[in-house]
Amino acid sequence: MMFGRNKLSRRSASMKKGLTSSEHDEDEDPDYRNGEPHKWETKTVRYKGMLVGDFKSEDVVGSISEGIETMKKQPAKYLAVKYATQDLDLPETEQAFTFIFRKDVFQCAPMDPEPDGAFTLVSMVYERLPKFKDDVLPKSNRDKHTDSMVWKGKKLHSANNKPLLPGRGMGIVDKPCLTVIGDVDPTDIKQGLIGDCWMLSGISTLAEYDGSIHRLFRKTKNIDQMPFDKKANLYTIT
Repeated sequence: MMFGRNKLSRRSASMKKGLTSSEHDEDEDPDYRNGEPHKWETKTVRYKGMLVGDFKSEDVVGSISEGIETMKKQPAKYLAVKYATQDLDLPETEQAFTFIFRKDVFQCAPMDPEPDGAFTLVSMVYERLPKFKDDVLPKSNRDKHTDSMVWKGKKLHSANNKPLLPGRGMGIVDKPCLTVIGDVDPTDIKQGLIGDCWMLSGISTLAEYDGSIHRLFRKTKNIDQMPFDKKANLYTIT
């Protein structure tokens, strides 16, 4: 099952049409077209069957392995391939899967992951920055606040709820174009599913004034060149 708005769903009669062509370039996400090939990683998750999000998709009858290879060749176009795990045991001519397009996607996440899940999601993840071991920032590079943050008396972060590291394959701003300071525009704000419009509206208002966001980082050296690939990045906001 797929929850949320599935904007496009169509079934192809065979795998012969359009699997490796680039005829649907309008479906590519331009933010990913110039990604460095060696920074793409394949992530595979099995789950019970609930896939939540807002995305375009295309149902295809044909070889699952060929579909995955097509996704790997065109990662700016395809975010993931979804299929019923047991379909891998069928002849390739009887297999079926779903392409999930990357462009305009708003979340595409499996709920209830489990090792023996009835469905499998294979996705292409871009790691703009090198990953840290176990997705944990080294202690020598941590600030004085993140680990001690609390909400209603409870710590926000723990071993089971790690702080998200942008650009390091954890699902937040995993884009080739990741920068701290770029073209700042009030319409860049996207709220998502958290009720924090009060905060985001303030950030959007601040962005109306040229240079105001850049000024927040004025005590961070080389902010226009960050983030750096070779080390952890520490920012000073004033």
